[in-house]
Amino acid sequence: MKFKITKNFILIVLLVLAPWFNANYFDNIKPPTNTENYEFYEANPCKISLFEFIYSNKEFLNFELESDNYSSILCFGRISQFKDSKTISIGTNFLMSTTFYMLFIIFLLNSKKSMKVLKLQTNYFKISYLSLLFTLLFFSDRKFYVTKFYFLDPFKFRTYVLIFIFVFLISILLIEVYQNKQHHLINLLPYVLLFSGVVSESNLNIFSIIIIYLGIESISLNRDHLRIFKIYMLVNCLWTLNARDIYILEKNIYPGFSGTSYDFYSIFIYSIFFIVFLLGTYKFVLDNINFFSYKEFMKNFSTVVSLIIFMNIFNSKINIIGFFNKFYNPQNTESIIYYDFFDLFRFDERILFLFIIIFLFKFVITRKLQGVDYLPILFIFLTAVNYSSFISTIHNKYDLTKEFFKIYNPTFLEFFLGSGPLNFNQLYIESNYQITLNQHLFLTSFLLFFGFLGGIVLLIFLLNYFKNNLLNKDRLFFTILLFANFAISDTINYLPIFLIYVLFFIVFKNESFIS
Repeated sequence: MKFKITKNFILIVLLVLAPWFNANYFDNIKPPTNTENYEFYEANPCKISLFEFIYSNKEFLNFELESDNYSSILCFGRISQFKDSKTISIGTNFLMSTTFYMLFIIFLLNSKKSMKVLKLQTNYFKISYLSLLFTLLFFSDRKFYVTKFYFLDPFKFRTYVLIFIFVFLISILLIEVYQNKQHHLINLLPYVLLFSGVVSESNLNIFSIIIIYLGIESISLNRDHLRIFKIYMLVNCLWTLNARDIYILEKNIYPGFSGTSYDFYSIFIYSIFFIVFLLGTYKFVLDNINFFSYKEFMKNFSTVVSLIIFMNIFNSKINIIGFFNKFYNPQNTESIIYYDFFDLFRFDERILFLFIIIFLFKFVITRKLQGVDYLPILFIFLTAVNYSSFISTIHNKYDLTKEFFKIYNPTFLEFFLGSGPLNFNQLYIESNYQITLNQHLFLTSFLLFFGFLGGIVLLIFLLNYFKNNLLNKDRLFFTILLFANFAISDTINYLPIFLIYVLFFIVFKNESFIS
């Protein structure tokens, strides 16, 4: 058993590192040992792999490594250019990055035991709907992708034909693997905090393909969900008609889960994407909740937390770690409020408090400690001792809320119905705000997306939800605590954490807690 675990770990490490060895090792082109010889790389672009450069240059730590999404397939994993004396661009072609991500996920899941849980067969019509939705997402962000697609013009029809075919093919592979391995995924969710599934800072998230497929199934099989979808689409029409002007942000605030354009197409398509994703997430959790194991989940969560600590310590010191972190998890780090532990390391406060709340809930319910519980106990101790950082975190959130309402200037319709989900462009462009907020809390994001009416609907849902937990004071307390942490963070805008929160809203509600 230990040998199998070690073997899988080695294979995973090799798979993570393999693309960055991509080069022709049989030619006569060798990288210079002199790091100041920039002319060599200008004359030989995409000839030297990243690890060839690292091996040949002892001063590589002095450089900043960044992704070059606008590079050829051949250039993937190679030095594409020296941008300046301190910045090196590494080829990360979009299609190759997607393919690599696919292979990586399939390999991980294929290492697990198969068990067909779903009785439904792969439906190619539903995959066609899924592929069309993602193709339209690319179309709605077409101006953003001008510098993202190599040899693919986002203003030509043939580009979207190719994208449709590409998404269709990878979706077939993903859905088939999911149907055989889905019972493992519920306990492997913490790993999406490391491998977010976002490809090349685009709005394509590999994991969302599975969720969207489940959402389409949910709408087609569940009459209540179909009714919700129809009512939602009526509101979507109002959001779409309100998007009269076109607003473009140069920066993707939340890669994989936010629009880069505010216009007729973007609002309509992203609104559909959001509701289908929400229903798909709900179906995913319900389909797999019986396989949830606290021990397995927290074991994986602890591993992820440990790796995040390691990367946070060495990100700024070792450029290759920072590059890998950015490639596999390309979220905007500026959108994170960090909890500072004694100036030793910084930690994402969203993950920190979620980690602690899950442990405390399990401990109160079971009154038992397991081997996987020692790391969250350590975090509780460090957080208690370093309470000043907690106060600072709360103060930062208060300041962000004030800043939001300074620039929030809706019309009556926008205040009442919102302006549509997953889009901040109108907020910033109309307010002429020069900088973006480093975090958008759930409360302010929800008001921006769904308005006052959406808040009323959410309140009714929450009252109904909490009513079912009133009989158990412990469950009620931790459910409120979980929602409070959810409400004052940007979880609605960050897909990996959003999935985990939905899981535990359902876990906390269940009568049984699997250890």
